[in-house]
Amino acid sequence: MYACEVSTEGPSFSTIRSERLMKVYALPQENLQIEGKEVQYDVNDKINLSCRSGDGRPLPQLSWYINDNMASSDQLMIYPPKTNADGLQSTKLGLVFRATPNYFHRGVLRLRCTATLTLVYDFEAVEYVVSGTVKNKTYLTPHNKDAVYTKLLAKPMMQSLNKLSQVGFEVPSAVAKGQPIALHCNFDLEGDELYSVKYYKDYVEFYRYLPTDEPRPAQKFKLKGAYVDDNYSGDVMTAIPRAHSWVESLEMRRKGRERILVPKSQISLISEHTIEMLFKETHRTIFFTSPLNPLRV
Repeated sequence: MYACEVSTEGPSFSTIRSERLMKVYALPQENLQIEGKEVQYDVNDKINLSCRSGDGRPLPQLSWYINDNMASSDQLMIYPPKTNADGLQSTKLGLVFRATPNYFHRGVLRLRCTATLTLVYDFEAVEYVVSGTVKNKTYLTPHNKDAVYTKLLAKPMMQSLNKLSQVGFEVPSAVAKGQPIALHCNFDLEGDELYSVKYYKDYVEFYRYLPTDEPRPAQKFKLKGAYVDDNYSGDVMTAIPRAHSWVESLEMRRKGRERILVPKSQISLISEHTIEMLFKETHRTIFFTSPLNPLRV
């Protein structure tokens, strides 16, 4: 969970906060492996193969295809997943059937194992708006969640008290482990004077920008697994924290932009491994050909 909080000076003393959840996917670094292949089989011999995925998170969905037809449930053997020391998991799916002649089309039986990992993007934004004066503050906490669209935009509930507006916090909802990403905290002061911009991770502040604190307006706070490097210059202040083995890039701007994201969109990553079996009628023996190169989409 990441959060961006923007505050202004008086007389409005406004604060707007936006939160976003980011999922981290660890994609397998290894291609699919088909295990249990024999050099040759006789007709009607039992084929007993297993397809194993590389370590990752979450687990991919394995499928077996016989001549481009999905294998039936009674031909499959499901194995429990295994977890390594890093908490990543691998899964294995077995295929068991008899290589009867009817499976061969023009003397060829094609077996294919695929692994599908669907990355689902569920967009949800929660904004907290705090408005009022020094003596009497009013706390307004709207929850913005639309069934079709979620606008990452926190607007003041009372324009007469709160000039700070158009705050959007852009965070990738799902990233692959090790993939560079960008977090954008966008806001429009509308004449107010900026007091602070704060970044939080899991409700713990790790970065703060106070423009009036010269000559060092940026403050970094120690957070386990995070490192902030703010050696940048220019009108746009950028900070890059390093958390575990992925990188987040933060960008803070005076004037921002709106962004509408469609929830529950998805991307499927497919890896496959194919083998072919040749049936030679003269010898009534089945041979494996060389495996085809795995395909990753």
